[in-house]
Amino acid sequence: MLVRRGVLGWGQFLFGVFCVAAAVVLGLRDEGVFAGLQTAGVVGYALAGPVVAAAGWALGRPGLAARARTALIVFHLAFVPLQFLFSFGNFEPLAGMVLSTVFLVLLKPRFPRLSRRTRKIWLAVHIGAAVSWLGLSLAMTVMAIAGLTTDTHAVRHGAYELMHLFDLALVIPGMALAVVSGIVLSLGTPWGLVKHWWVLVKLVIALALPVFAAFAESKWIRELQRTTQDPAAEPGGTGVALVVCLATFTVLLGAAVVLSVFKPGGRTPAGRRAEHRTEHRTERWGERTTEHKVEHKAERAAERGARPARTAPVVSATRATPASPAAAVSPTAPAVPAGGRSSWTPVVVGEVRELADRVVELELWRAEAGRLPAWQPGAHIDLALPSGKVRQYSLCGDPGADDATDVYRIAVLREEDGRGGSAEVHALRTGAAVEIRGPRNNFPLVDAPSYLFVAGGIGVTPFLPMIRRLESEGAPWRLYYRGRTRAAMAFADELVETYPGRVIVTASDTHPRASLDGLLRATAPGVAVYCCGPGPMQADVAAAVRASCPHGRLYVERFVPGDRADAGPDRAFEAELRRSGGVVRVAADESLLDALSEAAPALDFSCTNGICGSCETRVLDGTPDHRDDVLQEHERNRHDVIYPCVSRARGDRIALDL
Repeated sequence: MLVRRGVLGWGQFLFGVFCVAAAVVLGLRDEGVFAGLQTAGVVGYALAGPVVAAAGWALGRPGLAARARTALIVFHLAFVPLQFLFSFGNFEPLAGMVLSTVFLVLLKPRFPRLSRRTRKIWLAVHIGAAVSWLGLSLAMTVMAIAGLTTDTHAVRHGAYELMHLFDLALVIPGMALAVVSGIVLSLGTPWGLVKHWWVLVKLVIALALPVFAAFAESKWIRELQRTTQDPAAEPGGTGVALVVCLATFTVLLGAAVVLSVFKPGGRTPAGRRAEHRTEHRTERWGERTTEHKVEHKAERAAERGARPARTAPVVSATRATPASPAAAVSPTAPAVPAGGRSSWTPVVVGEVRELADRVVELELWRAEAGRLPAWQPGAHIDLALPSGKVRQYSLCGDPGADDATDVYRIAVLREEDGRGGSAEVHALRTGAAVEIRGPRNNFPLVDAPSYLFVAGGIGVTPFLPMIRRLESEGAPWRLYYRGRTRAAMAFADELVETYPGRVIVTASDTHPRASLDGLLRATAPGVAVYCCGPGPMQADVAAAVRASCPHGRLYVERFVPGDRADAGPDRAFEAELRRSGGVVRVAADESLLDALSEAAPALDFSCTNGICGSCETRVLDGTPDHRDDVLQEHERNRHDVIYPCVSRARGDRIALDL
């Protein structure tokens, strides 16, 4: 989370102090026109103080944090309109409304998207309230000018009397309704509260005006209302300040209307991060050397039965999540991973912990000064082992933890019939020197109203950070975790104990598999279904989603390349390198990556089988023939990206940003 739980907890404690202070102030103040609401405010604030302080304390307790966060979201959502009622005749509650709104933003609540009809209703309410607020501000500005400039006592005093009435009966309700309806629209639509600059600026305006009104503008109006009862009294400097204040309010509210119409500014940094997760963008690190490009071509030629162009040892770095079989590596493979040492980070192995049968967890600490790159749930790293083997493993720590950039954690299943990578990882001990590259994220956590995770064996690892993130945000989710034996299922006991009622764990040697159709039919509209596990499980989940969950969307991460039997014939085509101005001819029996190796030696790659995503290349023109396993099913009509290690062009030419 952007704001640590400790900071939020102290913030709730201070809000509790504010509530107690507000209760005392309202209790000591003489009862006005709205005596009943003032008494309700005393009781409400007196009860809210200890409740919100206790919830703030619970935020810092791991076992209570998720429930406390949900309770605080519900509390502040309910307390905003209640404080609006308390503010009739009293202006301290306006500051409380602003504070509750700020805490709602920091708590990052997640709500289902509003339906089209509901959105229109809320939009009509918001427009009506916002325009009324603007109109009232303009009218009060005119009255303030009249009270300041007139020579007639009746007009002067009447103007301030009318402004006081407007403030209580019209401005406060209009302001509260505009703020509340704006928050509902922001949370219930893709705009969000802090994802776009125009919404964020509107939110700042909407929160700043009530605060200034509570502590300055409303007090000035009441002061002028009292002083102008004397026919000889003049508004003086207070009257001038009121005119300037109300004119500023009117300008800012007009600017908010302009922002709503033109929506300028684009996305905020927070919005860009959310967009990055949703669109499944991948990152690049480092450059491949020309030497390794030639070696890769030799490997591909050898796979086709041709004579290699050279006999140098070859590294094969197949994309492998922690459960995947390792790729074949020459016994004489170089100890330095392909890609050049500058693109890799030296790390040392910290604690090695046995999680389950044939599963260990490793801590990886940076060997040099500095921090490791920040990461998001779903990310994986390339791990270069002492032998030169390169494997990919999902990060299974907590990206929001204080030590997230100090230490990486991975969990690795030893494959008895593998090709050596997982066995070498299991042989590592504390203090061993290895290298990593990344993180890279092809499996990000998208925005959705709810989530269902289906994990097979060690495929649970990418879901652990996702679950921690969703739990911290109060989002609805469920996990179905399936394995061969309970003893071999890493994190199973921890998940069941930490999240009772949300996790189903079954082992195939004792229980039949749960009904996937039943799990999927019970999901809410718009659900994001995530699956990571063996190929047969992924195929079953995909079929079940098509049959029983047309209201959801499936996201998968594969251990090995999927079945590409539906791919068309390999045809020759041309690749235009738009930036460098060259054109590369790609033969029918040659991959696009092989053809580009000479003309674009800086193009990154790793697995060469369409899984890791490291060779992502931007497409400027033409239609890609996507054969990779990086893009999800609903993304396979994209024309802006290609993974040249396996994908080709559908036409005679494709233009690349190279």
